[in-house]
Amino acid sequence: MYEWADGRQYDGEWMNNKMHGKGRFTWKDGREYNGEYKDDKKEGFGTFTWPDGRKYVGHWRQGKQHGKGTYTTSKGEEKHGEWQDGKRVRWLDKNEFDA
Repeated sequence: MYEWADGRQYDGEWMNNKMHGKGRFTWKDGREYNGEYKDDKKEGFGTFTWPDGRKYVGHWRQGKQHGKGTYTTSKGEEKHGEWQDGKRVRWLDKNEFDA
């Protein structure tokens, strides 16, 4: 495990001194990402959780939400959507999400 001076921690795979492969990154304020990395950025599939209970489970590219994912509100409501470069493009119904 690697820990930065500000309390951030990474426990996972490395390649050429960069986070690469599967890993878990935590912030001191309680945020957490658990998933895949490529060249120090979130890439592939992963889960990001916030301290208030919100959660995003889905695809990432270049460190940003990208592709299909499921967003859970702090009240536990699940919404399926499509993201591009970190921004939600649209909400999807269950049939569109599963396609």
